[in-house]
Amino acid sequence: MNKSIFVFGIDQLWVQRLREEGYEVVVQREMPAADTLQDQVLVVTSGQMAPEKLHELRHNFPDATILYHHLNQNGIRESLHVHAVAATHDIPYLPPRATVETLLQKLEIIFERKSESVARVVGFFGSGMGVGVTSVAATYAFQLARHKKVILLGLDLYHPGWYKRSTISLDAWQPRLTGKVLQEADFDALIEHEGFRYLPGNYDILSIHQYSEEEIEYLIEKAGAVADIVVLDCGSVPESAGWYVGMQQAAIRYFVTHPAHHYTIRPIMDAVRHLDMDASMFQLIVNRADVDGGFLKGTDLAAEYQMLWSGIEIPFTSMPLDDIVLPLGKKEMSTIAAAANGALKAFGMEAERKKGGIFR
Repeated sequence: MNKSIFVFGIDQLWVQRLREEGYEVVVQREMPAADTLQDQVLVVTSGQMAPEKLHELRHNFPDATILYHHLNQNGIRESLHVHAVAATHDIPYLPPRATVETLLQKLEIIFERKSESVARVVGFFGSGMGVGVTSVAATYAFQLARHKKVILLGLDLYHPGWYKRSTISLDAWQPRLTGKVLQEADFDALIEHEGFRYLPGNYDILSIHQYSEEEIEYLIEKAGAVADIVVLDCGSVPESAGWYVGMQQAAIRYFVTHPAHHYTIRPIMDAVRHLDMDASMFQLIVNRADVDGGFLKGTDLAAEYQMLWSGIEIPFTSMPLDDIVLPLGKKEMSTIAAAANGALKAFGMEAERKKGGIFR
């Protein structure tokens, strides 16, 4: 590694993590001189350089690789605006909810480092509240659990996903996440449901904004050490730590929509652009596909938004409140099973029936 990383305004914990990863980090108390920086890497925050001065930043350091961490919390729309300005000046952008893991991913590309392995994480995201993200994710987890150890994490901060009140939930675990004291035995206490273990999402509506991205990252990491595959129910609201981190951590992403939600897809796809993603990184699933109204078919919807078509179209189904796995017919369940088996192959796993029940 020949280049140094100059950082200006970055948290000291981030600096420590970068050094632990083997990067040579130079902490700046003021903007470095052009002849000092030259063609090195500069990471700077909006606290030190306002967005309206990005053009000046590029002008002053024409040969440097500059990463800009936007700290403003005024929502996705402003983030997209600043991201566009940064891109105009060839400056990689780190959005407000970026974590040190986000930065490390950017640096891997810059320094041409190759990740040793891909996290076995599958994320489910939705086009709107109540579209069925939890039930679709659970049905997918059910199929995976026929072969491997699976944990379904409820990361929807706006709805727990589980209608029965549980002593085990995301908000009940928040002190453990903050203190980073989760143990393997904690995962043994998760709800056992249809062959997989399940952590319901957030019941405490007043705590939505109290979760940090680092806490969610920690939870996914610990779950991945216990299970073969981690499935994430990230809900449909981009302005949450669960949605944001799930979007970054998932190696395979599914986007669940309703035929009548046609108009909501584009704004959400616009929102993922500041994560260096686009619609082609999602497989589309249409829930309640048999609704009347002359809506587009799943294949047409996927083509319009340039998403991958999963082949999964789910009819309207009614189900008891104490279950989250959809009671589907053989045809629909076979399609979901095929998608789950595809994930197993992508992760380099054999689709073999696990023995002895949950995690035996």
